Amino acid sequence: MQVIHPFGQYSSGILKIFLDERRYKPVQFLVIVINTKGDTLLIMRKLLLTALAVLGICMSWTPIKANACAIPVFRYALERWPPYPYQIIVFHDKALDKKEEDAIEAIEESYSNLSGWHVDLNDKLPEELSLIWEEEKKKADLPWLVVRYPEQFWGVVDSKTFWSGPFDLQKLSEVTSSPARTELVQNMLRGISSVWVYVEGGDKENDDAKVKILKDRLAMIKKEAILPPEAFEEVGQGEMADTVPLKIDFEIIRLARDDPKEQVFLNMLLKTERELGKHKNEPMFFPVFGQGRALWALIGKGINDEMIDRICEFMLGDCSCEIKDLNPGVDLLITADWFGGISNILSVSDIPPTLVGINPTTPEAQVKETDQKELSKETVEDDPNGLSLYKAIGAAFLAIIIIVGFVSVIIARQRKE
Repeated sequence: MQVIHPFGQYSSGILKIFLDERRYKPVQFLVIVINTKGDTLLIMRKLLLTALAVLGICMSWTPIKANACAIPVFRYALERWPPYPYQIIVFHDKALDKKEEDAIEAIEESYSNLSGWHVDLNDKLPEELSLIWEEEKKKADLPWLVVRYPEQFWGVVDSKTFWSGPFDLQKLSEVTSSPARTELVQNMLRGISSVWVYVEGGDKENDDAKVKILKDRLAMIKKEAILPPEAFEEVGQGEMADTVPLKIDFEIIRLARDDPKEQVFLNMLLKTERELGKHKNEPMFFPVFGQGRALWALIGKGINDEMIDRICEFMLGDCSCEIKDLNPGVDLLITADWFGGISNILSVSDIPPTLVGINPTTPEAQVKETDQKELSKETVEDDPNGLSLYKAIGAAFLAIIIIVGFVSVIIARQRKE
């Protein structure tokens, strides 16, 4: 097996994880092991270590809140959230010819978020590759191309592999790019907040009605939603690129299910969730933002004002410090020079890779300027669920006292025996 190095313009960097006290609650059970022979020294040593652990836990979960980040989520993701790489595997049983080698070279030189291998079937395959080949070999006409979602999404997608077929330069081009994805990238790089990819159900009247619902609601949000002044100050201070306009705007891209140029893209979208493929005659909207992050689809009756509001509330809201992987959605396979298309972007190593997530209990979006300002003024003291430093220390000492009392009783009983 010959390994092709990872492609694209992406760097992993070092992730720093910040705990938000409103989302993370200390859930841990402390277990004290007592020596039944009454070894007091051992008991006290374990007691001391446990007490210190309690104090450390309480101190570590004391909320220390940084200044509110006024950068809206959609813009934060565009500049600071590179997509995970897809996996491309080429199975073959003889040396690749010049055209096939050129196809692999084209992958290496592209700006697609992918990594790849070409695998010689004459060699002994590792177990995972062997399992993949077992699933594909009955239909494979070598050389055979298999495209799989990034490993980070295997727990949510319908299947790890979303497309497979004969390997050639033309097919590879269809896998990594398509007219709809090109249009999507162009929209993002001109400052569009999100692109809503509409997969038609096939009934023109119903399709047109669903598109009208979305258009009307997005037009209302665009008119009434206001980004906080602090967000524009971030641009002036160099925290965001000044070459891409910061604005609230939306676009819709329609896809017919039988469009021959979009079959790979349609497969990719329809397998981002389990059982989406069963809704063959249902219209679907996939909200896409950042560098090609698709949120969960709105389907049929789910295409309504309330759900549209919730998604827009998330994308237009202030960014807060949480890690990318806690957020919903799946990165799409797209060919785009994101970093070349945005100037003045911070280097990846300087960027905290964090983003706010959707709260399913969030009420209908109210993206008003006053709400944004109130959120930016939040402090730990205002959060009834937060613990102040003094409360944390007090809780720690109370826990120590309880543990000491408990252990003292056990020691006393053992001595009497």
